[in-house]
Amino acid sequence: MTCAHVVARARGRRRNEGALLRGTPLAEAERWLTERPEDLGTPEQQFIQASRTLRTRSIRRLRAVVAVLTLLVIVASSLGGVALWQRN
Repeated sequence: MTCAHVVARARGRRRNEGALLRGTPLAEAERWLTERPEDLGTPEQQFIQASRTLRTRSIRRLRAVVAVLTLLVIVASSLGGVALWQRN
């Protein structure tokens, strides 16, 4: 399926984030954008950019969750260590 077909199908879904590209299809679209930008119209380029933006936002969200969980593990370990130290 070509990039234009994917964009046309997604356009019918009315800006639904679920219709944006992810994973391998996004990598393929980015390759098209780099290698053959003249074959992609403005709507296709905007669609690929929206997909990139979603990926960036998802990565930031995942990093924030990992940071919070890491902090919680450190705090829980520290409190456990203090509790054991006070017990002895």
